[in-house]
Amino acid sequence: MNAQLTEKHLFESKHQDIAKCTNTSSMFLAILLILLGIVSFIFYGQLGRVAAELSLTLLLFASCLLLWGIYILVWKSKVLVYEPTGSKVLKNSAFFDISVQNKLEKMIKSGVFPSDPVPTKEKGCFRLDFLISEDGQFVAVQLFRFSSYKFIAETPITCFKGEQAAGASAFLRQFN
Repeated sequence: MNAQLTEKHLFESKHQDIAKCTNTSSMFLAILLILLGIVSFIFYGQLGRVAAELSLTLLLFASCLLLWGIYILVWKSKVLVYEPTGSKVLKNSAFFDISVQNKLEKMIKSGVFPSDPVPTKEKGCFRLDFLISEDGQFVAVQLFRFSSYKFIAETPITCFKGEQAAGASAFLRQFN
């Protein structure tokens, strides 16, 4: 069973209700920073040799604005969205000790999540990857076990919607 599960990881797989969309506010911010960087480069060209310190500062400022804008445009302008509700989807992971393995597996299989918190570890031998929509209507979880210097899937990707997702979301929000 584990041989099949290791090929599919939660953060790498695609779900039919999850889409990658462009975040318009990030896109506008990136375009604004790029334009400010270009304008700063133009001013730098116009300054010539008037003030060496001022021109070098302006060159550094223009370069930073341009690079920051490109970084936001290329890597930070996309967000995951749960399409039925239009809610943003958040990714996260939590690490646990071996003592809670059975409890976590039962929660995932049954879809019943307790209201009491489960203790986490900074670096545990179990990792729970999860996706949560901001409105709590969609949750996807997968449990991994650390073995041979890598995490191996212990459970298949399990998705919850509606009422089950609300309970799972309430439980998983403690790890955000």
